[in-house]
Amino acid sequence: MRGNHFMELRAFELVARRLSFSQAAADLGVSKAALSQIVKNLEQRVGVRLLNRTTRSVALTDAGSELLARLSPALLDLVNAVDNIEKFRNKPSGVIRIKSCQLGIDMHLKPILGVFSKELPEISLEINVQDGDIDMVANGFDAAIRPEGQIDLDLIGVKIGKVHRQVFVASPDYLESSGNLENHTDLRSHKCVSVRQSKHGQSAAWRYAYDGRFFVIEPKGPLIVNDYKLAMEAVTAGWGISLVPLIYAEPYLKSGQAQQILTECVSDIPPFYLCYPKQELTTNAFRSFVNFMKQCSRNLS
Repeated sequence: MRGNHFMELRAFELVARRLSFSQAAADLGVSKAALSQIVKNLEQRVGVRLLNRTTRSVALTDAGSELLARLSPALLDLVNAVDNIEKFRNKPSGVIRIKSCQLGIDMHLKPILGVFSKELPEISLEINVQDGDIDMVANGFDAAIRPEGQIDLDLIGVKIGKVHRQVFVASPDYLESSGNLENHTDLRSHKCVSVRQSKHGQSAAWRYAYDGRFFVIEPKGPLIVNDYKLAMEAVTAGWGISLVPLIYAEPYLKSGQAQQILTECVSDIPPFYLCYPKQELTTNAFRSFVNFMKQCSRNLS
């Protein structure tokens, strides 16, 4: 159906319901003469008179009555369909699909979920935990949370956090049986619980600063895991020393199940970014989500 055909049907439907060219013209924002010509064009196209008009009144013909009976519900469905779509523009609602590693979720999504659900209750979040790099768009994700240095050039990156601290930890039982570390260089002679990097398939090197110098060591030990929470469980079970983000170590440090060691060593995790494709047309829901994450970041800084 051409655009002018739809306009003809819409014009006829209004005149037929109002039984007045003047009122229908006001509804459409056109002149009475223009509306009359639009209805004439429809009648000429279908080859049937639809309205009987005089200078004082408008009445439906039998053909006009039948067309109105079929046309009104169809036009109402079309209007409702457009109205339903406009809610995505006018009111933040819909589903946002996010991909992140576990650390990004624990640091930046878990803390804000409660506030988010209250401020933007019509938006649903679908959160997918994946440590490896994947094509966001091809896999149907709207955004990803990635650490600094892992942002593709075709993505927009919005900083949503600051540098996060890592700490060296061990259990009291392990330190008692193996001896306290007097120097960070002693790490090479101790059992270590290391965390594997999914991207490279090898355990992550431990990077830290001490007395103004930067050090990198490859941890050696009886256990390699790919989850910081599991690493902490292993530490408390006496498997050895580990370097983990403070957010995972804190509960165990407070309970006394683990102790922080080598406090003079400084190890930081780079800040994370909310990443999404460069595109002009985004939903109101996604814009609201990005603005919410920006505000949370400002509140933390």
